[in-house]
Amino acid sequence: MKKIVGFLAILLGLALVTNCTNEPETKRAELTVAPTSVTYDPNVAASNIVAVNCNTEWTVSPSHADLKLDKTRGNGNGSIAVLSIPAGKSYSFTVKTITNEVYTNEVSVTVTVNRSSNGGNAGGGEQGGGNEPGSGNEPSTDPNIGKLVYKETFGTQTISGTTYADTYTKWSTTGSGASSVTYESIGAKVRNDDYGSKGKIGTYEGASGGVYVRLYEGESFTAKNITLPAGSVNYSLTVGGGQPASDMDIYVGDGDKWVRLTYNNTTPYNTWKLGKATFTLSKSREKLSIRLIANKYQQHGINFDDISLTVSSEAGQVVNIEEGSGSGGDSESIDVTKMGWAELPKMDNSKLQYVALFAADAKGKSVRNYSMGFDKSKKAALWVAYPMHTCYTSGNAGRTDDWVANPLISIGDQANVSYSYKEDSGSAADYNRGHQIASADRQASAQMNAQTFYFSNSTPQQSAFNGGIWGTLENAVRNKQCSDTLYVVTGAHFASGVTMPKAYDSDDKEVAVPTHYYKVLLRTKKGNIGKPISDCSASELIAIGFLMEHPKSNKSLDKTFKEYAVSVEEIEELTGHTFFPTAPAEVKSSFKLSDWNF
Repeated sequence: MKKIVGFLAILLGLALVTNCTNEPETKRAELTVAPTSVTYDPNVAASNIVAVNCNTEWTVSPSHADLKLDKTRGNGNGSIAVLSIPAGKSYSFTVKTITNEVYTNEVSVTVTVNRSSNGGNAGGGEQGGGNEPGSGNEPSTDPNIGKLVYKETFGTQTISGTTYADTYTKWSTTGSGASSVTYESIGAKVRNDDYGSKGKIGTYEGASGGVYVRLYEGESFTAKNITLPAGSVNYSLTVGGGQPASDMDIYVGDGDKWVRLTYNNTTPYNTWKLGKATFTLSKSREKLSIRLIANKYQQHGINFDDISLTVSSEAGQVVNIEEGSGSGGDSESIDVTKMGWAELPKMDNSKLQYVALFAADAKGKSVRNYSMGFDKSKKAALWVAYPMHTCYTSGNAGRTDDWVANPLISIGDQANVSYSYKEDSGSAADYNRGHQIASADRQASAQMNAQTFYFSNSTPQQSAFNGGIWGTLENAVRNKQCSDTLYVVTGAHFASGVTMPKAYDSDDKEVAVPTHYYKVLLRTKKGNIGKPISDCSASELIAIGFLMEHPKSNKSLDKTFKEYAVSVEEIEELTGHTFFPTAPAEVKSSFKLSDWNF
């Protein structure tokens, strides 16, 4: 999938999609920074970090070029690390919010940074040249410098056919922290053909050859729980790659929180080179995980070999895992509960995991794709919320049909639907992998469409129902797009006391089967007034719901979808969800089919 990191800051502030007019309401920027005075200590990385609490984008401006910081801007809550300052100097930097259409006021805080006249600095990294005392490049005193912590060459065994990394057992793992390592992957394949690191297409010094790993767009490989040396914070990570760094993202984290590394590999595609990232942990850790994700489609895949983690004498990119995202995936994780998007239901259920996915539109701009409230106990999304507009549906992306796990949700919490669901033998069920947001609703780009094939977007749905009345409803809803955005929530309901024919995933694990499916819709009545939902009066809006029982046997329903129209309020009462909370309540309490011209 195409990389979209970096555009999310704009989305958090503006919450816009290309050509779609409804924006969140105006808000006040809030900013606090602590501490506001730092005494630089080169030997304790954690003491050089300033915490930022903010509800929008912000910039960082140092008062002097010799004050080196790890970032120049950020978004939301985060941190700023002081990388170096000359001995005996006192400088400052200012954190300032960025004004935009949503956050119109400006807030700024200034932080002073001091360093004693005899202060040293462990490590070089980005700090500038020279080795004289106080220059910022005195050698580190870490006794673990040069220690190999983890290396994986994947072995040299002959492999026949397609072997997935999650079934591979012939690892070739070395290093002081390797004994605790486990592996997790989404779609990753191990191979040993002539595309490998010692094949026809070039090599790098020390390439192991033999087995390597291939990823296709959106697939990932994770080495979990590498044991780190006590007290070490500076590390060098090298990865043999057969493509430039822009084709593959590398994250480090703790399995839940992830930080994307900036690494260098300038090789053209199909020529192997050793890429490198140097990073400094904000504090020493016991364990570290590494995740590699393909973010671009290549005919012969995104290929890598020889992952190596070593304690470094250099400081580098400061990595604060505690403030990292929950993704390590194709979308940076955000706090969806803080978004003002009109389609989002009220998010007050602590049992659900709320995630939002972003993707490139037809012009390559990053936009929100869809959001969901995911129930881990049912391995299903209870609702999927999304805007509908021609900027999403116009295009010829087609169906990628590549079912993979959602990288924002733990793999173990999702049903494995690499293949379609299985039913109890003798039952009248015939379950499809039923999309909640349809593939046809996301045609502007391959990345948009690919995200509709995440496991988390699927539930077991009777095939005749899926291809019958439900598919007819999906087409009808798609035809109700307008110049203003149409907002849709599709959901699955699991009524207590109702027994459905059982369904099983590709791992033969039982998956909960919905008893009902529904859609709720909201848009402006005229369709072209160009106002945010929160600014509209009840008379300017229309809403409607459709609620259908899920058949227990493989059939569609006898009535037309229009006969299942209900108020949004009725579906709220059934499900316990509050839909379209920024719209006036009276809009949801009634409906008219004539308003929608179904």
